[in-house]
Amino acid sequence: AEAVVAEVAEVQAEVKAEAGRPLGLDGPRDGRKDDLTHIIGVLPVIETALNKLGIFHFDQVGALTDEQIGWIEGHLGVPGRIARELWREQARELSAVLRPRRVAEK
Repeated sequence: AEAVVAEVAEVQAEVKAEAGRPLGLDGPRDGRKDDLTHIIGVLPVIETALNKLGIFHFDQVGALTDEQIGWIEGHLGVPGRIARELWREQARELSAVLRPRRVAEK
């Protein structure tokens, strides 16, 4: 019985750790990712980490919820950084500017 209780506790801890994790994409849309380093505060190493989570586009960053931001900050070890540096707001602006350009390129 103790083994079962321990296993259940372990599964619950794993589920809790994943709560808030954003659902990323399997790859960039149309095979082209956005250059997330255009967001002030996103260094190349952070962009790589975001890509590994399936975040490739400005609109994905702009749509992050507070819970998802908390998870990402915990995962990256940068508490408070996303809100402080206004990543969502910057990403929304970049998406609005670059979206029409991408459509015209097709």
